[in-house]
Order: sequence, then structure tokens, then C-alpha cells
Amino acid sequence: MSFNCFTMLTIKGDPTSLKEFKVKAQGQDTNLSLVKLHDKPKHLDTEWWLEKQFGLTHELFTVEEEHTEKELNYGFETYDEPPFTWLKEISKAYPHLEFAIRYYDDNEDEDNEEDRVCEVQARNGVLGQPIEVDINKDNEPRN
Repeated sequence: MSFNCFTMLTIKGDPTSLKEFKVKAQGQDTNLSLVKLHDKPKHLDTEWWLEKQFGLTHELFTVEEEHTEKELNYGFETYDEPPFTWLKEISKAYPHLEFAIRYYDDNEDEDNEEDRVCEVQARNGVLGQPIEVDINKDNEPRN
């Protein structure tokens, strides 16, 4: 994985549940606040808490968003790899929603210089296996 890993989070569900999630996720400096979604104890240092809980060094600062009535999409960067631990925990906290993260995987195979796009889905605290996603020039999955 690269130092900066771009990740696209997709959340699917009924419009009411998605609206509630979006409101709960709204933080002071980000539209996807882990501190707000997981009710971080006020007496704990944010960076320390994020590291212990999810292996992250900072809040998720969204750089891209696109929402519809039945789907929320947040794009953000993390260090090293996507937030798999967080994905498992958030899907457990919101079992009525479906979560998936799509990320660019730096291919470290010297014989193959192409990066891969992979996706991991989560529901009810269970992570699926990463699957490679074939995308076209518009960054959409090919059927």
C-alpha cells in the first residue's frame, strides 16, 4: 500500500436510515466524523483514541462526496491502508445499512506495474474478502 490510500466509502440503505447516519456523521471539520459516530469519551485524546480503536492517526477528512436518496458516498485518504477495522465496527453499529469501501491497491509485484482497484463489503460486523474490481475509463465497474 502507498503512504496515502484513497478510499471511497459507499453506504446503502433506506432513505430515513441514510439521513440519520449523515446527520450523526457530521463533524466540525469533516462530514464523516469517527468521533461523532462512535461517541468518543471527552476525556480521551482524539488521536490516541482513534489509534487504539481503529488504527487510524486522524479523523477522516472527506475530499469527495456524492449522495443520492438510497446511497451515501464519501471519498477520503488514509495512511497505509483503508480503515478495515473501522469498517467492521461501523457496520456492527449500523446493522441495517450496507457498507463497502473501494480503494486503490498499489501492486508491489515488480512484473506487473498496474495498480488494482479492490472492494471490501461489510454488514453486521462481518467483513467480506477483498475482490478486485475492473473499472472502465469513467471509474465505474465493468459488467
